[in-house]
Amino acid sequence: MTANVPTISFSTEGGKTYEAGGNGTIPMDEWTHLAGVWDPSVNSLALYVNGQSYQAQLVVGSCAMGPGVTRIGVGIQGLMDEVRFWSVPRK
Repeated sequence: MTANVPTISFSTEGGKTYEAGGNGTIPMDEWTHLAGVWDPSVNSLALYVNGQSYQAQLVVGSCAMGPGVTRIGVGIQGLMDEVRFWSVPRK
C-alpha cells in the first residue's frame, strides 16, 4: 500500500509478478476491511474492499510455493488488526 492505495501482489513459479488494486485510496480514520484472494480454480488474484470487488487480475501460471517473503501492511498509514490466512478462497 502506498499513500493508502491498497494492492495485493504475488509472483508465479516462473517469476512473473501480478498485482490487483491501485484504483483509489481507502478513507483515513475509518475502519476498512481488505481481503486479498488468490483463487487457483479460476486463475484470479482479487482485492476486495469492505466486501466489494475492488479489482481482479487474471493470472497465467501458478502461485509460487515454498520459502519466500510475505509482506503485510507495507506502506499502510494506520493500524492493522485481525490478519488471517486461509487455505481456500474466501470472499
